[in-house]
Amino acid sequence: MKAMILAAGKGTRVAPFTLDAPKPLLKVLGEPVIDRILGFLKRNHVEDVVLNTSYLGDKLQSYLGDGSRYNMSFTFSYEGVKSNGQMISKPLGSAGGLSEVQQRYGCFDSTFMVICGDAIIDFDLDYALAFHKSRKSLATVLTKEVPWNKVSAYGVVDQTESGQILRFQEKPNQDEAVSNKVSTGIYLFEPEIFDYIPEHGEYDIGGELLPLLARMGEPLHGCETP
Repeated sequence: MKAMILAAGKGTRVAPFTLDAPKPLLKVLGEPVIDRILGFLKRNHVEDVVLNTSYLGDKLQSYLGDGSRYNMSFTFSYEGVKSNGQMISKPLGSAGGLSEVQQRYGCFDSTFMVICGDAIIDFDLDYALAFHKSRKSLATVLTKEVPWNKVSAYGVVDQTESGQILRFQEKPNQDEAVSNKVSTGIYLFEPEIFDYIPEHGEYDIGGELLPLLARMGEPLHGCETP
């Protein structure tokens, strides 16, 4: 299985740490977040990784290299334009970046995973894949329960007992939230997902793509793993 790591963000919320380093290179307990993500993927036998970059993308690509020191294969997709000999960062949004990769390289021809490049993650991927396959899902969102008084910080998921997602609530007040299950920003997709994403331009997974699938009643599920 292939994975795409979303690594194009500017990291304004954690400035000034990101003034001269992209978020995936920030260290937690002495280890860059990107290395922790790659370690998780390696442990789960995911060795073919695509990374979209933009802000300070050259630093991330220089740090990671071609993947050989990880015994992995990396494909990089830079989001930006060249102006007066300078590369200008121009992120396309999470889904827009995904589409750009598919247009350029045709990377995704089977079930694949999308994860954020600034998150420390650890979950049962085998369980999530089995859940995704058993429901013949087009898209599966990994979810997590949070305390009710924290729901206003997240995208809340409203789903049936079988996991079919009915709608999303973006950062609702506690008294308006339909559940305390939230999206973790980790997704499993089938290649047919590209039928729902514009080929070019900015487009967002959480804010546009997934709500569209929910409104259309497509097989979109939420899966909570240990």
